[in-house]
Amino acid sequence: SLFYLSYNDRIGLVNKTDENGHPYILRTNVDKSIHKGIEAFTELNITRAFDGSKTMGSLLIFNSFAYTNARYTGGAYKGNKVEYAPEIINRIGITYNHKMLSSSLQLSTQTKAFADAANTVRSNNPVIGSIPAYSVIDWSVSQGYKKWKLKAGISNLADKRYFTQRTDEYPGPGIIPSTGRSYYMGIGYNL
Repeated sequence: SLFYLSYNDRIGLVNKTDENGHPYILRTNVDKSIHKGIEAFTELNITRAFDGSKTMGSLLIFNSFAYTNARYTGGAYKGNKVEYAPEIINRIGITYNHKMLSSSLQLSTQTKAFADAANTVRSNNPVIGSIPAYSVIDWSVSQGYKKWKLKAGISNLADKRYFTQRTDEYPGPGIIPSTGRSYYMGIGYNL
C-alpha cells in the first residue's frame, strides 16, 4: 500500500535557549510536514514452489517492509526529517511448519531517526539527539499436542543494546533502553 499525509502545523519538539542561556525543550506547532511512503508484506512458501507435498512440512520466507519519507516542508526546519520517523522499518524472516511444530527466526531493522525538528545529532540535553539505527534477531518455537500448545522463544537473540525513544518523562530525562536478551515460555489449552 502507498500512503500520503499532509500535516499542517505539526506538533513537534524544538530545542530553545532561555534568556539566561539555559537550554529547554519547547513542544509547539512546528510547521507543515508531508509523510509519504510504502508499506508492503510478502510471503513465499518455498516448499510449495518446489514440491507440492507436505510430508516435509513447509518453509516460508516473509518480509514486512515500510519506507517513510517524512519531512518538514515549510518554516525554519524545511527539508528536515520529522521526529521519530525512521525511513525504513524492515522485518524479514523464515518460518518452518510441520504438523503441530512451528519455528520462526526474524531479523528486525530500523534506520536512524531524530528526536527534534532541527535533526540534532548530539546535544547536552538528553532529550535531544539522534536515535541510532539498530537490528534485532528474535526466535520463537511452538509445539502442539492434542489440545495443548507449548510456546517458547528468545527476544533480542544477539543481546543488542539499542534504544528507540528519548523522553523527558519518567524515568527520564534521557533514553529508554531496550530490553536485552530475554526468554519466554508459555503453555496453552484449547477448550
